[in-house]
Amino acid sequence: MPAVKRTSLAAQLKERGNSAAVARLELGPRSSLVAIARRWGHAFWVFEGLDVNVPLWQVQIGGGQARAFGYKIMAAARDALQSHPDEAIRSLADLQSKANVRLQIGGPPQTGPADPDGVGLVEWRVALYVAGRSPQAALDFIQLVLDHKVEKGLLTARPRMCIQMLSDLPDDIEIAAPWCTLAASEEPGASCAPFAALPPKGRRHIIAQLDLDNEDDDEDTDNQKYLLSFFGGIYSFRERFDDRAIEGTTLPTMSGGQSEYIRYINITNDEASRERILEVLEGVLKGLPVYFVNLAGEDDELAVWLQEQAAVFPAGQR
Repeated sequence: MPAVKRTSLAAQLKERGNSAAVARLELGPRSSLVAIARRWGHAFWVFEGLDVNVPLWQVQIGGGQARAFGYKIMAAARDALQSHPDEAIRSLADLQSKANVRLQIGGPPQTGPADPDGVGLVEWRVALYVAGRSPQAALDFIQLVLDHKVEKGLLTARPRMCIQMLSDLPDDIEIAAPWCTLAASEEPGASCAPFAALPPKGRRHIIAQLDLDNEDDDEDTDNQKYLLSFFGGIYSFRERFDDRAIEGTTLPTMSGGQSEYIRYINITNDEASRERILEVLEGVLKGLPVYFVNLAGEDDELAVWLQEQAAVFPAGQR
């Protein structure tokens, strides 16, 4: 019995002359490498020597052609950097110290859980962190690696490269060609969890947790007390917490393992407390995204307000 001849959908559409449908198939996210970029606070704690107000960006690699960049990325990056246009950049350490670009490959730890805080880390999720008014330096590095793979025969051709901006760029900045733009509402950006990739340092993102703090016999719900704690990857911000007199303590973990160091504020649902919260989110952490665990209740007024803040991402949100 002769083999059945199978023709791709794109070829069938071409035969029918449906050029518009072909364009959608060829140019969609599934056939592209997509750099998904969002603001990640400020870069002073990641790269040395930067002013405290220099923006930091997270760029996750997604789309149907993500593996074109991510497959064997460490070896490819080391080789590609030998032809970086800046002769002072020949290693990943140079890339970090001179171009302010940090590559995170998302590999699992040698020991312990891969996602110690349950924030949704995805093993081997490739991401870059880059300082500057735009993520362009990270995009240039991605293109350098892809071109190197094509030159060495590791790719037959460079995939279409798209960027999805999940945070706004300054009005005077445009992303340079050959990068094209996808709307933030399209896939994969629309479902890109901010905490799926490793943070720029360590393995723990910053967790914020809101607890009710009334005494058992306190029935004064009009004067509800709360404890807002911050833990996880807070070490880099210890001096900034100290400068603003944010108290710290050590508590045992729920699992009974190593104790957890936390910073916390005692608050109520009033304007002064909200200003104190913003002092941490904007003054201490400088807009760094935090994973928010709400133990005060979904309808709690303060919890609702907290989740409206730009840097706060409720647990499980994508």
